[in-house]
Amino acid sequence: MSRSRICDSSLLSKVVNAGAAAELIAPGSTVGMSGFTGSGYPKTVPMAFGARIEAAHRAGDSFRVRVWTGASTGPELDGALAKSNGIDLRLPYNSDPVAREKINRGEMEYLDMHLSRVAPIAWQGFLGPLVLKRFPVPRNFGVDAVSRIDRGRIWPAPRGATRIKRFDVYRYDPDSGQNPRIDTYQVDLDDCGPMVLDVLIWIKNTVDPSLTFRRSCREGVCGSCAMNIDGTNWLACTKFNADLATPATIYPLANMRIIKDLVPDLTHLFAQHRLVEPWLRSKSPEPERERLQSPQERGRLDGLYECILCFCCTSGCPSHWWNGDRFLGPAVLLQATRWLVDSRDEATGERLDDLEDPFRLYRCHTILNCTRTCPKGLNPGKAIADIKKMLIERRS
Repeated sequence: MSRSRICDSSLLSKVVNAGAAAELIAPGSTVGMSGFTGSGYPKTVPMAFGARIEAAHRAGDSFRVRVWTGASTGPELDGALAKSNGIDLRLPYNSDPVAREKINRGEMEYLDMHLSRVAPIAWQGFLGPLVLKRFPVPRNFGVDAVSRIDRGRIWPAPRGATRIKRFDVYRYDPDSGQNPRIDTYQVDLDDCGPMVLDVLIWIKNTVDPSLTFRRSCREGVCGSCAMNIDGTNWLACTKFNADLATPATIYPLANMRIIKDLVPDLTHLFAQHRLVEPWLRSKSPEPERERLQSPQERGRLDGLYECILCFCCTSGCPSHWWNGDRFLGPAVLLQATRWLVDSRDEATGERLDDLEDPFRLYRCHTILNCTRTCPKGLNPGKAIADIKKMLIERRS
């Protein structure tokens, strides 16, 4: 793997002043911006390895900056970007000459990760798919093999195809003992349907039968085919191929153990769902007929009952990344709200007691990735705020 060109802060300053978007790969805490200018420059980035990366930085290792040239940057900067393949500029931490020497001597390894699940959602305006990203980490960083993504096979285009689109698809088989990889498929759009799910079915039927993914209804109702498409969690059956970049990227939902390829393990999430007891709890005698609601009472369920438990929101929630073992996450809390506001349910107090916990509910920091990425157009962030409001109101 070739190394990226090392640059100084003056070049980064030119990038941002020219109107390009820059992403700083750094610890999850606020990072000093000395020498970096431009109102659009992000000061933080959530990372699953935040604590370990911060420790690495304190030890004098480096961090990386990636630049999108979203505006005309001038011949000088364009030339510098071209020398670094147009995507990666590398800056030692605090411009430490020791870190610079470490990079030059090759004492660090470059870790490939796919960060498209973070940046386009967390920072609206920095849109566009982010493919494999490189940043240096110490060789004793302890990165698990499942986090090391290799380049896989490039499948040839079908003969005679005239309208071809490239799809980079995440592949991983834990039983093989090999690292995850990215396979590239050349898809004949004239031979398959208009949706991403149609593309995956076409690949499985005509190119690579080993490709594994979930699907069922194909109508955006079951939530089975949720995955990360071009950096956004969505349903493959409702995402148009025409709306994707070239190449399009398809990854499984983030922050979950992968069973195989695009199939995440949802066992933990459904266990959390069961924890809120998502069924009607009644203390009064069972009526002879159905329990009635007024139109107004029924209307309070709108925006809640439509959740299909695809877990796009939970996968995109940084708070669930950090505390997924105790924080219930946006999908489960939206489901909890659905039963809290149901006029037929008679266990509101007990439900609120179960949720009044520093982690189950209050780890939500209103980042609202959940609301941005819900394929059903729901607002889990508001549902969580409604629970907090109920807890405050019952104290008064």
